[in-house]
Amino acid sequence: MNSNQIFKNATRPRLIFLALIFIVGLYPQASQATLLGQEIKITFDEDAFTLIDTVTVTENKEILSFDGSNIGDDILLDFESIDIGSESIVLELQGGGGNHSIDGYSILGFDTNTFYLFEGLNWGGIPGKITGVTIDLVDIIGVDENTDPIVEFTNESVKLFIGTLGIKETAGVDVGTITLDLTVEHSPVPLPASLPLFLSALIFVSRRFRLK
Repeated sequence: MNSNQIFKNATRPRLIFLALIFIVGLYPQASQATLLGQEIKITFDEDAFTLIDTVTVTENKEILSFDGSNIGDDILLDFESIDIGSESIVLELQGGGGNHSIDGYSILGFDTNTFYLFEGLNWGGIPGKITGVTIDLVDIIGVDENTDPIVEFTNESVKLFIGTLGIKETAGVDVGTITLDLTVEHSPVPLPASLPLFLSALIFVSRRFRLK
């Protein structure tokens, strides 16, 4: 075997490997999709009284009581918080606004049509749209026993009505948790315009090796 054949045999696998690495790198996996670093608009609305905050999603809770935000300073009680995850929204809510219609639960003290609205849920560079919301309640009920709070959603927003919720009464502070698990459909990342040119170059080089 001459040196030219040895060079061809050694180089061709490297070209194939580089091509695979290039193509795989074009397709971020949906499992890596995250809201971390994204700016989300959060609106609190109670009978035309509106507060708005724009937060950047981090590993920590986005809004806490008395954290300098509009909602944190004017709405959230000591043990309340809002936490946005990769594909979830978690709210800790504190009761104490009076007795709920069901014994053993206290109300939040808001008007019945009060809601939180989360907008801008678009997952940055990996396109995605919300197709469903699953609600998990801990120590929280709705208007009637076993009734979930009302949720509305679009491709990039979620609205949660909280005015009719009841928080389970305890010996200490009455706190319940709502977790909104988002079902998200992620679209494939479009191929860059340079890909056909890159593949054509690989084919050309491969043919040159076969001719030698």
